[in-house]
Amino acid sequence: MAYQRFCELLQDAADFEGFEKFAAECGGSVPEEIPDDKVLPYLEALYKAAHGGVLAIRAMTGLSQSKFAIRYSVPVRGLQKWENGERNPLEYVVRMLAYIVISEVIV
Repeated sequence: MAYQRFCELLQDAADFEGFEKFAAECGGSVPEEIPDDKVLPYLEALYKAAHGGVLAIRAMTGLSQSKFAIRYSVPVRGLQKWENGERNPLEYVVRMLAYIVISEVIV
């Protein structure tokens, strides 16, 4: 159920124009497994992922495109095309990458 709630919050984040409003409205509805001291960074990461896509998700890791591609089993050329706006990744790919990266980096 944590993944389902994550996807709901990610979708909610996409609907907000500002992080502060999103955090204020959704701060109390994060999954229980998120420690209290990680709620704000978790929501901020969700917001960035929802508005910045794959580029923002990769930026959270601090990895280069090639290292990110290897670590998360994504074709390098595909990642480059996504980040350059030449192609759009499938929505479930963005959600899965966001979930994995945010779980590793934030939680």
